[in-house]
Amino acid sequence: MSFHDYSAPMLRAFIIAGLVVSVGCKDKRLEKSMASYKRGAKLLQKSPGDAMQEFGDAVASYDQNHAAHFGLGLLFSSKAESAKDPAVAKTEWKQAEAEFVKAAASNENDPMYHFKAGRAQFELARFEAAKASFRKAIELNDQLYKAHYYLGKTLISLGKFKEGATSVSKAIELEPSYEYAIIYLGQTYISWDYYDEAIELLKNNRENINKRSSQGLRQANYDLGFAYFLKKDYSNAAAAFGESLKADKNFAPALVKRGICRVFSGNKKGAADDLKKALDSGKLKSHERIQALKYQPRDV
Repeated sequence: MSFHDYSAPMLRAFIIAGLVVSVGCKDKRLEKSMASYKRGAKLLQKSPGDAMQEFGDAVASYDQNHAAHFGLGLLFSSKAESAKDPAVAKTEWKQAEAEFVKAAASNENDPMYHFKAGRAQFELARFEAAKASFRKAIELNDQLYKAHYYLGKTLISLGKFKEGATSVSKAIELEPSYEYAIIYLGQTYISWDYYDEAIELLKNNRENINKRSSQGLRQANYDLGFAYFLKKDYSNAAAAFGESLKADKNFAPALVKRGICRVFSGNKKGAADDLKKALDSGKLKSHERIQALKYQPRDV
């Protein structure tokens, strides 16, 4: 995630947090710290490296500057998300966690500080710590839908499946267009062989996904088709795969699955067209290519 991806409300909250730090205190260390922090806040999006230097100077001058610690956490987490080397990402997440935890310790009433700490802990597979952080964030603001989502993922990682699914469902209730929660819960139900639950969830919520999110619509409809496919309901499966292809007409996995559905439904011409297009795309994984070759009609 780049800093251009952060929402305007989050950035406004970030600036306000810095103002809260400075209210009612004449300490020279704090004044120096706040001057560095304010420079860093202005540089956050356009020059992250310089922003990191300013935030570092801010906490060196006054370690209780929670907004500067939060800024450092944002920078480290951004680096973690863009890192291609898992070892590098892990190091950056550790640094992000340390900064978010310091921010939360200095200002324990800010739900975003706890949420971001939990996010880093989740990425580090420190699930018990993440669970506590997300629950604290929700205690402070129960409308924070991403906290419910990540709490659900954390609980599922801890083997608390029903409680986790309930938490992810809460995230969807709070933000019906939140495609990550919709797709994650649908795929989770499928992995549990809860095909009917997956179908109900994806059918009822796929229309809520932002129409501009072609990837989200593509995936939600593909997963719906896959749930039908596993139930051997090939007619509804083919229709759902068709909706996936409306979002991305060259989505090779959907072409393969719809082609197989058409084979089972007796539509050999349609099956041959789908499977040939998928094979010609060069975008199939090895097992998908094997499936396409296996079911490709020979007598069309």
